[in-house]
Amino acid sequence: MNNIKAQSATKRVSPGMLALLAALTLVSCALSVTALLLQSHSAPRVAYIRTGELLAGFAGLKEARSGLQRQTMAWKANVDTLASEFQTAVVNYRQRRDGLSDSERQDQEELLGRQNDHLLSYKEAIDQKVLDEENSMVESVLEQINTLVEDYGRRQGYDIVLGTTHAGSVMYGGAAFDITDEVLAAINRDYRGGLLQ
Repeated sequence: MNNIKAQSATKRVSPGMLALLAALTLVSCALSVTALLLQSHSAPRVAYIRTGELLAGFAGLKEARSGLQRQTMAWKANVDTLASEFQTAVVNYRQRRDGLSDSERQDQEELLGRQNDHLLSYKEAIDQKVLDEENSMVESVLEQINTLVEDYGRRQGYDIVLGTTHAGSVMYGGAAFDITDEVLAAINRDYRGGLLQ
């Protein structure tokens, strides 16, 4: 009996209608497949950041620089103290030089020479330490920024986030692709919120 109903339903539809329904079904399937392909192969979401401005405005860099500056001032104060002690020793030597024997004069000059060498060595060591600490601080801050920008890019659905440099990695980008201000606000918020700790 089911065959009879199916045959009678088929008899009511003309062959032209069947062809049209088949064609519409094929077109519908083709459009669905095309939409899926376009959706999965859509253009990547790309943006860029003005890295100089991002670095200058990053709270983490400001804090790191401030901490390094305080430490540098303490180290340089030690150098200044040693330099002041050396200058005092030189002034004392000059005031007493005429009353010293040749051997005492030679001993004092050798002592002052060693003290000066020590001062210069210490100053060079402090200068190198400041440079090393600054390089380490910059590397650490750049790692923080890279992590924060990567997290931001993922959360916002970007496929690629480029950074401008003076070397020309991005020669031009329309304002619509510039996300510097929003990224700076987000990474400072994330930094202050302690996401990296």
